[in-house]
Amino acid sequence: MSKIVSSLFLFGLVCSLVAPLMAQVGTGRSPEEIYEILKETYPASQQEDPADEAAQFTVDEDFEINLFAESPMVVNPIAMQWDAKGRLWVINSPMYPHILPGQERTDFISVLEDTDGDGKADKSTVFYDKLYVPTGLALGDGGVYVANQPDLLFLKDTDGDLKADTVRVLLSGFGTEDNHHAISAFTWGPGGWLYFQSGIFLHTQVETPHGLLRLDNGGVFQLRPRELKLQMFNVGTATNPWGHRFDKWGQSFLTEGPQGGIWYLTPATCAGNPAERVPGTTAPKSCGTEFIYNSHFSEKYQNLMVMNAFKNKTVNLYEFSDDGAGYATRELQPLMIVSNGPKFRPVDIETGPDGALYLADFYQPVIGHMQYQFRDDRRDHLNGRIWRVTQKGRDLREKVDYTELSIPELFQHLKSYEGYHRDKSRRELYEREQADVVAALPAYLNSLDPNDPEFAHHQLEALWVCETINYVDLDLLERVLNSTDPRARAAATRVLRYWLSEVPDDVALDWLDKRIQDEFPRVRLEALCALSYINDPRAIEIAAKVVDKPRDKYIDYTFKHTILNTRDSWLPAFKAGEITFNGNLNRIQAALSVAETSDASAMLLDILKNGKLDLSKRTNLLKVVASQGTPEELAQLLSRDSLAAIADAGNTDGVTLYSDDLHAQVLAEFAKAYRERKVIPAGNLVTEVSSLLATENSRLKANALTLVGLWKLAGLQGDVEAIALDQSADATVRQAAFTAVARLAGGSALETLKQIATSSEEPLEIRYRASAALVDIELSQAAELAATLLQQEPDNANPGLLIENFFSLPDGPDQLVVSLKDQPINIDAAKLALRYMNETGKQHPGLVETFRTIIGAKSLAAELMAEELKPLLEEVMTAGDAARGEDVFRRKDLACFSCHAISGGGAPVGPDLEGLGASSPLDYVFHAIVDPNKAVREGYAAVTVLNEEGKIYTGILKEKTPETLVILDASTRELRTFDPEEIDEVTPAPSVMPKGLVDNMTRQEFLDLVRFIHELGRPGPFATPNIPVQRTWRVLQAPNEDISGKSPAEVSQLVDENQDVFWAPVYSRVNGSLLIEDLPEGSTTYLTSQFDVGTPGAVQLTFNSVAGLELWLDGEPVENVGEATIIETSTGEHTLTYRIDRSVRGDEPLRLEFGPAPNSPARPNVINGI
Repeated sequence: MSKIVSSLFLFGLVCSLVAPLMAQVGTGRSPEEIYEILKETYPASQQEDPADEAAQFTVDEDFEINLFAESPMVVNPIAMQWDAKGRLWVINSPMYPHILPGQERTDFISVLEDTDGDGKADKSTVFYDKLYVPTGLALGDGGVYVANQPDLLFLKDTDGDLKADTVRVLLSGFGTEDNHHAISAFTWGPGGWLYFQSGIFLHTQVETPHGLLRLDNGGVFQLRPRELKLQMFNVGTATNPWGHRFDKWGQSFLTEGPQGGIWYLTPATCAGNPAERVPGTTAPKSCGTEFIYNSHFSEKYQNLMVMNAFKNKTVNLYEFSDDGAGYATRELQPLMIVSNGPKFRPVDIETGPDGALYLADFYQPVIGHMQYQFRDDRRDHLNGRIWRVTQKGRDLREKVDYTELSIPELFQHLKSYEGYHRDKSRRELYEREQADVVAALPAYLNSLDPNDPEFAHHQLEALWVCETINYVDLDLLERVLNSTDPRARAAATRVLRYWLSEVPDDVALDWLDKRIQDEFPRVRLEALCALSYINDPRAIEIAAKVVDKPRDKYIDYTFKHTILNTRDSWLPAFKAGEITFNGNLNRIQAALSVAETSDASAMLLDILKNGKLDLSKRTNLLKVVASQGTPEELAQLLSRDSLAAIADAGNTDGVTLYSDDLHAQVLAEFAKAYRERKVIPAGNLVTEVSSLLATENSRLKANALTLVGLWKLAGLQGDVEAIALDQSADATVRQAAFTAVARLAGGSALETLKQIATSSEEPLEIRYRASAALVDIELSQAAELAATLLQQEPDNANPGLLIENFFSLPDGPDQLVVSLKDQPINIDAAKLALRYMNETGKQHPGLVETFRTIIGAKSLAAELMAEELKPLLEEVMTAGDAARGEDVFRRKDLACFSCHAISGGGAPVGPDLEGLGASSPLDYVFHAIVDPNKAVREGYAAVTVLNEEGKIYTGILKEKTPETLVILDASTRELRTFDPEEIDEVTPAPSVMPKGLVDNMTRQEFLDLVRFIHELGRPGPFATPNIPVQRTWRVLQAPNEDISGKSPAEVSQLVDENQDVFWAPVYSRVNGSLLIEDLPEGSTTYLTSQFDVGTPGAVQLTFNSVAGLELWLDGEPVENVGEATIIETSTGEHTLTYRIDRSVRGDEPLRLEFGPAPNSPARPNVINGI
C-alpha cells in the first residue's frame, strides 16, 4: 500500500509563483575583496593571529585541534553545512549586530574546500555576498536555503561557477525585532523536514500556500520546502533555541543560549503546540550541537553529544541514557576544549567528510546586543575561524562524493555506522528522481538480513527515505511499527503521525492502540503524541490506556496536553455515552483530572461518590473538583459531613480519608477557584464556614478565614474580629484573620486592626501584620501607624511584614515616604526594611533614600559611577579577592540567592550566573551590579501588573497570550497567572535587582564581589562544571527547640505545630560544598534535599565525608551510610533527610554528588533551585 506525491512538480510550481520576489543578485567579489571593504568599514577591528587564540586552549589529552580556515576565508561565521561533494558552506556575518548608515550589505556565504587533504582549507569561493545578519543555512533542492531576516531565501547556482545566479524570497514575515533571535540553526530531520528556530522576542507572521502561520514565542519550525508546508514543531520550550539535533533513532534534542539546558522535544511536539515547558536536563548556555556516530572516534565517545558552551568558551561532551520515556544526561569530565581567551565563541559544530569535528568560531569578545552597545568598539568584524578537532592516533575516513554514487549505492550507505554517510545518502536520494528511488527500494529491503543486529535500523532508514521523498509506503511502515527493536517502533510511530492523512482511521487507531500498550515507554510517548492529532473521540479512549503502565514526567506531560488538545472532541462524546473507556475508572479519572473544565469536574464528582475508586487517588480528584467545579459542585465539598461522605464513599477497610488537613487542602483550592474564576460555592456560606471557624486545626481555620475575606462573608465579621483579637490563637490564624477583616472592611474593621496594631501587649510582629492589613482599608492611617512602629527596636520581628502591603497599591510607597519624613525611625528597623526590599525586588527610590538617610549610609554606587572606569577595573583585578567575594555574595542582607542561582542553586528570578564571568567582559559585570537597569538580560524583563482591584504585582514576564498572562512573582518566587479581563494595566518595571545594592558594601567588598563574578565559569577554583551535585538544601531553623534525636516524622510534626520552626533554603559554595559555618548554631542540624529518577533502580550517593551523618530516604532510615552509599529508588521525586551530629562532624563541609549505581538503569536528577 503506497502513494507517490509529486513533490518536484509542486516545488517547481512554488518557485514559479515566488519568482517575482527577487532579492539582490551577488556582486561576484572574492573573499579578499570583501575583506578590504570590511577593513575600511571597521577601522577599530584588526586582523588577529589564530595561533594566539590556540595558545589559550586547554584540550583534552585524547584530542588535538588545528586551524581549518581563518579570515578572509571566513569572517565571524555563524553556521555551516557540508555538501555532498565534501565542501563546507559557511555563512559569515561581519555586519552583526547591525548595518551602518549608508553601508552596503557584505555578509556572505563562502564555500571552503580542502583540495589537497591536509586538513586545512586552501580554496574559498564567495557564493553570495548580499546578506544581512544571516543566521542559518541548509543545502537542498540543488541550492541553499538561507535565513536572511525577515526572509527565507533560496539561492541557486545554475551554471556551475559556485556563485548564486538565482535568488528568490521563498517565505517572508519571520520576526526581526531581535536579530540574534531570528530563525537559525537549520537542520534536516531524518524524515525530510527542514527544522529551524526563533526566539521569544520575535513576532512571526508568514503567509504560505497552506495558510497563515503566527508565532510570538520561542519555537521550532518545520518546513517541507517543495510544498512550502510550514508548521510549528514546538513552541515555548526554549527562549532562544539555537541547536537542534536528531539522534540515530530520530529522537530530537534542543539546546538554547540564554538559559541553557538540553530539552528532549518529543513530549512538547503534541498537537496544539503547548507553551508549557517540557521537563529538561541541566546544561550550560549553548549554541550548536552534534552527535558522534563516527568511527574516527574511539568507542567511549560514540553516541555522545558534543556541545558548544559559547558563553563559557568551552566545548563539552554529554552522555545520554534512557530515563523512563525520556533521557538523562551527564556532562563528561574533563571538557573537550576550554579556552581562557576572551574571544573564542564556538557557535556551530559539524562532523566533516573525514570524520573530524569542525567548529565555527564567531570570535567575539562581547556577545549579544542587549548587554552592550551596538557600536561597542570591542566588537570584532574582521576575524573568524573554523577549527578542526581530531582524536589522536585514530584513522580518518575516506571522503565520498555522494553525487557520483548510483541510487543502489546510496541505499547501501544507509547501512553504514557512520551517521555522516547515512545523512548525506538520504539527502542525496532526495535530490534524485522520486520514481527511480522508489524503484530501487525493494531491492534494498530484500538485501537486509533479519539476523543482522542493525536490521531494525536499516529498515527504519528505508522508511525515513520514503518520508523524505514523500512516498507513502504503509506496508513498510507496519513492518517497522512491529519491529523487534523498540527504538525503531518509536521512530515509526512518529512517521505514522505525519502520515495520518494517508492511513484509514480504523487502521491508524488500531496501530496506535498496540503502540500505547507497548512495553517500551518511549513508544507509548510517541503514540500519545500521534493520538493528539486525531480528532476522533476513540483516540482518547486509546490514549487513556497509557495509565495502565508506569508513567513518568514526560508521559504525564504529553498525556495532559493530548487530553486538553482534544477535549472538545472526546468530552461531549463521553457525556453522551458514545465512548466509555471500557468502564475503567483509572482511565476515566486520569483523563478527567487534567481536562481543566467544569464539565469534567461533575463527572469526577460522580466517580468519587460511587465509591469504587482507590483511596490513594481520591485526594487529588477532590482538589481538582474544588478548583474546577461549578458553584453547586463546590458546595458539596464545603461542609464537613458532605466532604467526609464523598471522600470515604464505599470505604470499608477502616482507613478514613477525611481529615481536617484534607479539608484544608480543599479550601485552598476554593481560594484558587475564586482568584482564577471568581467562583463561589452555592448555598448558605455563612453557616457552613462558621462551623469551620470553630476547628482547632490551625491550617483549616486559616484557610476558612481566607475564604471569609475572599467571599466577603459580612455575616461572619464578628467571628473573624474575635479571632483577630484572640492573643492565644496561632499567629498564622491571626494573620489570616487580619486579612479577612481588611477585606470585609465594614463596621468595626478599622478600629479592630488599629487596636491590635497599637496594643503594647501584642508582640511586635503581630502589630506589624495588623498594621499592614490596614493598608487595604485606610492607606494614610496605615502609613502613620507604620511610621510609629518603625521607631521601635525590631528585636526578632521583620519590618518587611510591615511595609510589604504598601507595595500592593499604586500610591502605597509614596504615602509611606510622607509618613516617615522627620520621624525618629530605628536604625535597625531601617536596615531590615532595606534588606526586605533587596530580597523581594520591591523597589521605590523614595523609600530607599529615606531608609538610607536614616542609617546614615553614603552612596557607594554614586561614588563608583563618578570614577573613571578603566582604573577602577584595574583595581578589581589587582585588589579584588574572589574567595572573599563569594562570602559577600552569600551575605543575607544582600539576598543575592533570592534572585540568582549559580549552577542551578538559587532562585530563577534573574539569570543563572554559572558562566557569567567567562562570557562577559569585566565592565559588563561592573555595570550589572552598580546599575542593574542598564542592561536587563533577555528573558528577565520585569513588568508591573495592576489588577481590577487596584492591587499591584511585579515579576518577570513568563507568558503572554490572548487567554493568560503569567509572571514569576518577584516577592514569592512563584508563578502568578492573570486572566486578561482582570488586568487594568501592564507596564514595564525596573530590574528587580535593587539599584542601590552596592551601597550596603564597603569599597573592598564591592571589589571582591566583582572579582568573584568575573571568575565564575573560568578555569580554576570558580569553574562551574555541570555535574550532579546537590546545591540547594533545606535547613531546619528551630530556635529554642531541642531537636536532637528526633526522627524526620517528629521534625515534620514540629514544623506543622510551631510557627517558629521552619525549613529555610541554604546553598552550597561554587565548588559544591556546604559549609558548616553557613548552618544554624546547635549540637544537631537537620537538612533535606530532593532528587528524582525516571527509571527505578539503584542510585549512588557520593559524600566527601559521613562523619556524624545519619540519612533517611523518604522518611525511612538508610543503613550503612558510607562515602559511597547505594540506595534503591522508584520512579518520581524523593527526599533525603540528614541529621548531623555537630560534635562529631566538627567543621567538615558536606558535599553530595549523585550518580547511577553500577549496572543500574536509574539516572538521578538533582533538584536544585530556590
